[in-house]
Amino acid sequence: MGLRLSRPVDLSRWRLLPELRAEWRHEFDRRTEDLSATLAGGGGRFDTPGRDLASDSLLLGVSLGARLSERLQVGLGYNCDLQSSGGAASHALKLDIAANF
Repeated sequence: MGLRLSRPVDLSRWRLLPELRAEWRHEFDRRTEDLSATLAGGGGRFDTPGRDLASDSLLLGVSLGARLSERLQVGLGYNCDLQSSGGAASHALKLDIAANF
């Protein structure tokens, strides 16, 4: 379940698109399976234990996009994922550059 707020802002030469996001996620089946694998060519076998997922997490994001011309768009965004188990958090920064030709 989430919420997204966005409203275009027209400046003299550019069109800006600021955006705020909030999303709550609930994991109903938190258990994961262990992974067993062998290397190609009959190499050694190894096991990786599964990790239980967080039951709840909150994803928060903010971004700003700009249309600089008919052919060029840029954007910068940041996301933070806060998880209920162990206070884990992950952060992501994203830069977009799009050129239409």
